[in-house]
Amino acid sequence: MDDGWKGRIDMAVTQYIGSRYVPVFAEPTEWNATREYEPLTIVQHEGNSYTSKQTVPSGVQLTDTRYWVATGNYNAQIESYRKEVKGYSDRIGKVEDAITDVTRRDGKRLALNPIGRTVLNETSYYQEGYTAIQAGCYLDSYYYVALINSHNNNAYILKISMTSGGIDDAILVRNAGHMNGACVNGRKIVFLPAFDTNGDRFDVIVYDVDTNSITRRNITGLPNARQVFAIGYDGAVNKFYAMVGNDTNIYELSEDFEFEREIFVKHSMNYKTRVNRNGGSVHNGLFYTIHGNETLLACYSLVDGKVTKVYNIGEYQGSTFTGEIECLNFVDDTTMYLVAGVYYPNTYTAIQFFQASTNNDGITSMHTDLRTEFTSTYTYHVNQNARTFNPTGGKYFPFTYIAEALIAARANKNNVTDIMVDGVDSSRSEYIYILKSDVNLYLNRAKVTSLHATNSTFYISQANVTGSHYVNVRGNPHDITNCSAYFKQSNGVLNDTRLLVTDKPAKYASLYVDENSTVMYLNRAPDSDINDSDDIHVYGTYITYKRMAQPRTAIPTIYTTDHKLTKGGTFTVGIARRMICRVSIPGRPANKGMLTITPKISNTDNCVLISDGTNAIIVSLDYKFNDDSTITVTYNNAYKLTPTLTRMNDSAPEILVTTVFQNN
Repeated sequence: MDDGWKGRIDMAVTQYIGSRYVPVFAEPTEWNATREYEPLTIVQHEGNSYTSKQTVPSGVQLTDTRYWVATGNYNAQIESYRKEVKGYSDRIGKVEDAITDVTRRDGKRLALNPIGRTVLNETSYYQEGYTAIQAGCYLDSYYYVALINSHNNNAYILKISMTSGGIDDAILVRNAGHMNGACVNGRKIVFLPAFDTNGDRFDVIVYDVDTNSITRRNITGLPNARQVFAIGYDGAVNKFYAMVGNDTNIYELSEDFEFEREIFVKHSMNYKTRVNRNGGSVHNGLFYTIHGNETLLACYSLVDGKVTKVYNIGEYQGSTFTGEIECLNFVDDTTMYLVAGVYYPNTYTAIQFFQASTNNDGITSMHTDLRTEFTSTYTYHVNQNARTFNPTGGKYFPFTYIAEALIAARANKNNVTDIMVDGVDSSRSEYIYILKSDVNLYLNRAKVTSLHATNSTFYISQANVTGSHYVNVRGNPHDITNCSAYFKQSNGVLNDTRLLVTDKPAKYASLYVDENSTVMYLNRAPDSDINDSDDIHVYGTYITYKRMAQPRTAIPTIYTTDHKLTKGGTFTVGIARRMICRVSIPGRPANKGMLTITPKISNTDNCVLISDGTNAIIVSLDYKFNDDSTITVTYNNAYKLTPTLTRMNDSAPEILVTTVFQNN
């Protein structure tokens, strides 16, 4: 064999003879200084690997580079891997923060159980201008709630029974500030002014329940001058915890309100920008706070400031409006009471009490729209003489205010809500405001200061609109500033309704209907101040009907007639002020075209577009006003719109014209 070969292959026994070219692991692999090693032998020592360059005599150390070369620095590799993993971990952490942030806003719902409400608008406190509900605390079957007056910086602390909803006592607190947060320490309730418009520096107001007295204290030693907006007390460690309003930290305070420690809150920037903090409470090492602008409950660890849990609360609890939650308190280890303010324009202000449980987190799946979707028409009952602490709107537990029923009706977003007034308090007058609802109001001659509907469909029967209260009208082109009834982007019927308002100011309208609304005024009460000739204050589509000989409580028959017409066909009907014709083509899946006919001096040629999304036909109708207060409609012709405008002549299709809102 050529001398260039370092070995040979014995084909008979297939055995390699000669020097090694392939490294092999030592057996055992752990290096031993007393052993000899052949060339290209791999050993391990302290997590690293070494390969022999040549035959290694016993006693040679691994550091002798004549014999050994390091071929695996596992510690360095592990460190590299560790850094890489840490990099991924940091990124994952940021993603988790973002996910947590989303969860806080959209994740889980805390179900609230309504347990009662206290109506304020007929109390002396409300009449004096104390109208804004703020923080409070539960103690010994009472809830002590602050009611502030934004005009004089004073407040009342109301003592409200949790069995009857009655106000058993009240104490006036002058220079009270906003009273944004509160907590209980023994027999004392600590309120936070949050800000002081009179300039006197104090940080907390301490109310002694037993002596019915007020003291004012300063928080000492704070690291900065920021005001605190929420406060809680942990009796297990005898500490107060106060949260800064910008949601960046929590102050730990002694029982003497001395600053001891600052806990930095940890959450994403996106979340911080959405904070509008109301009151809070401390329980089992967590700071529970209400975020008013998103109506959610966030829980912060008092150890490291991390957000541990967040609950969405939702706009409605069943058919009960949540309102603005101002405070919460734990009454046992898993049960809390929450207090909300519910406001309805010009009529209704109430303190709403809820109960919730944190057992098993007390949460269910949540939807972005939490309003209840009823499957059919729902009926609420109102008795203005009833005094129920926790009404449901049922016949035996009716609402006291029409406003309550209208608030509840907003939960029924897809169907009609009937509101029946079973009992009337002649000394009360309510403001009727219908918002984003479909309601039938049977008012039974209840007194009404004014009517107002926005983005709604309604039927109002037997409203007694009287007095000198008005709805402000804004952004209209008709120089009207206020009115008794205002309908904006709404459609409805006024039946057997009295509109008689005294002391009418300038630029006043008895009835104002905007251009995007349709209102039918049926069967007017005999002494109404609107008559057939008085429509100068009405804009948009306003349909009036002649008063009937015998007043009715139900809607009179509105004639709906169908007229099938071929080209050149006619029909004649009576007309009041306006008539609407809906035009369609029988057997064709087309949208109905609508033609509004308004009495004019001259006759008019009108066109109606009918389209099924692909094809379009223009129907031409003529209408003629007759001397006998009737109108004759003639089907003139039809046109194809696509591909070009083409008169159909003899091929014009049969049409169906449905007239509605026809006079009796």
